[in-house]
Amino acid sequence: MLVLAWPLVAQAQPLDTSFTYQGQLRVTGSSTTGAHDLRFRLYDAAIGGSELGGVICFDNVAMSEGRFTVVLDFGSQFAGQQRFLEIEQRADTGLACGDATGFVPLTPRQSLTASPHAIFALNAGNAATATTALNANNTGQLNGQPATFYQNATNLSSGTIPNARLSGTYTGAIALSNAGNSFTGSGGGLTGLNASNIASGTLADGRLASTYTQALSMTNASNWFVGAFTGGGAGLTGLNASNIDTGTLSPSRLPTPLFLSGANPGIGTIVGTNTATTGAGLRGDATSATGDVAGVQGRSTATAGSGVYGQSLSTSGFAVGVRGEASINNPQGTGMVGTAVATGGWFEASGASGTGLYGVNNAASGLSYGVRGVCASPTGVAIEGEATATSGSGHGVKGLTHSPGGIGVWGNSDAASGTTAGVYGSCESPSGVGVDGRAWASTGTPIGVRGITSGAGGYGVFGFATAATGSAVGVRGEVVAGNTSGTGVEGKAAATGGWFEATGTSGTGLFGVASSGTGSTYGVRGSNSSSAGAGIWGMSLATTGNSYGVLGEANSSSAWAVYALGYLGASGSKSFRIDHPADPANRYLLHYTAESPEVINFYRGTVALDAVGEAVVRLPAYFAAINREPSYTLTAIGTPMPLLHVAEEIDQAGLESGAAAEPGDAVPACSFRIAGGVPGAKVSWRVEAVRNDRWVRRSGSPVEVEKIGTEKGTYQHPELYGQPWEKGMNHNQRPGRLEP
Repeated sequence: MLVLAWPLVAQAQPLDTSFTYQGQLRVTGSSTTGAHDLRFRLYDAAIGGSELGGVICFDNVAMSEGRFTVVLDFGSQFAGQQRFLEIEQRADTGLACGDATGFVPLTPRQSLTASPHAIFALNAGNAATATTALNANNTGQLNGQPATFYQNATNLSSGTIPNARLSGTYTGAIALSNAGNSFTGSGGGLTGLNASNIASGTLADGRLASTYTQALSMTNASNWFVGAFTGGGAGLTGLNASNIDTGTLSPSRLPTPLFLSGANPGIGTIVGTNTATTGAGLRGDATSATGDVAGVQGRSTATAGSGVYGQSLSTSGFAVGVRGEASINNPQGTGMVGTAVATGGWFEASGASGTGLYGVNNAASGLSYGVRGVCASPTGVAIEGEATATSGSGHGVKGLTHSPGGIGVWGNSDAASGTTAGVYGSCESPSGVGVDGRAWASTGTPIGVRGITSGAGGYGVFGFATAATGSAVGVRGEVVAGNTSGTGVEGKAAATGGWFEATGTSGTGLFGVASSGTGSTYGVRGSNSSSAGAGIWGMSLATTGNSYGVLGEANSSSAWAVYALGYLGASGSKSFRIDHPADPANRYLLHYTAESPEVINFYRGTVALDAVGEAVVRLPAYFAAINREPSYTLTAIGTPMPLLHVAEEIDQAGLESGAAAEPGDAVPACSFRIAGGVPGAKVSWRVEAVRNDRWVRRSGSPVEVEKIGTEKGTYQHPELYGQPWEKGMNHNQRPGRLEP
């Protein structure tokens, strides 16, 4: 069929939005005769696009050698954009325009030329003069100023200037300020700096070199200095011999004669007494770098006697009864050694807040130890500390190190057999802690508790809490607030880094809590670098009941209980489970997801047909950006509709444009047209499309996948194929029960 058209602007006054359309209808080259029904639609594209202004239908149009004239009015649809006219015709059979039966579309759509667009000139009367209209853009947007006005920096009163406009040399005075009062850069070109303005940071050694002639006062919180000082010291004043705790005093500094008293019966022949708060009752030094020498050696043959007995009479301060020290030049020396068949050394504190044994190593580097114990017995204990006080903050064993790489307490058991323990902590209090290790250093690699064992069945750290009630903890690691990158407990091994087991009926094998109310925190976080491994593996070994390998819970309505950044898979069926509406206390209701070899998005709805049995279904604005290859399903509601069909599909060019769009770009609107239905009836529709978002385009959606690595030759469920459990995937990584 062919139609020749001559759209003309109507000449009637006053002008409105209607226009006259003339055409000639031919069928197989011959002009038609008799009455015909005509339907007209207006679109914004030659193919697809959006329909504008609705359907205009003419019933029983008389044909003169195929020629006809009609007046069309689609409303205010002409504002300078291109428009296309679609025509449908049928020979008149007595059916009204509302019945779509028999209409045949004429192709292609016809492009409307400039004549109808002259309707836009109706608004020209609002412009005062041509000159004013040309300058309207300048008046509204540039405030009446020429463009050169805004190219002069003196006229700028707000906004920011790009960095590139500030390059080069600026000779005028300039003041810089910012909220944080911080500047970055080398500062090589700055002059006139004043040291009195330096309130923080450290000065390089080179700034303190040479001779300093001014008075200098140095203080610190602990009143101690480290390092080496050179010079005669002739200018030093205010020295106090009571503060000298290393080196050798000249004989001229000792009183003459030097008296050693043994007047106290039952103690010995030599008594050292000190009443200062930081002094020592008796002190001996062994300065030799070699040999078996002792700073102080005492002997007693009494069954309850003491080889060496030191007493400090001060009731406060850091007093010392006995102190032993090895020369700093002997890195392997020992300040004090006690040897006995029964107890090598006995340290006792009777104060409510005292310390039975307190070991300090002031070295700022190296493998230093505050306290170190060695035991050769396969069932012995290298260090055992006991605090018998029932109140106060007594400590059985307390280790402290100030070195960023040091260790507060180090336990090491290198015996290849026996029930040895690197560190063993036991607590019988219902709210106590078996082992509580804390590393307070905010820098370096501090470790609260570290245990190492070389035995095949040994434990680096074994914590045991025997209390049957209360919040008892076998092992607890804590990093103080402020150290956001610290780790409370870290386990590392070639096989299993950490093992956590709960034997109680309501216990938790591993309980991770992130108590911060903000930030990207994790209760439990697992990481895996192996191509066949798992970041977190949760197993339910129970063969009956409703147990869980991994259970995730979210209390917020916008949170995710379980979320996968990538593929989410399951060897079994996938379902949602809710409490059964008929018996929520005793039963569950399960519904299962559909399976498909394609990643499918689907959209559904119900639409009412118009007066000619048609409807346009408009899809979500983002449809073109995430979908491809759509398919359609239509279902008539209430009455049969044998001619119901999709008259116009989703525009393919729009889908391709949407897939190529960048964030912020306009995405073409998608719709499809239904025709052939009963006027005013309802139709349910469903559109299925292949998912086509950026993640799928990058990662794909594989269906048949080869097993690789250690998974090849194994089964996810070997029992389903008559195979033994050893053929199961990663069966060698399934841990057995751990016995302490």
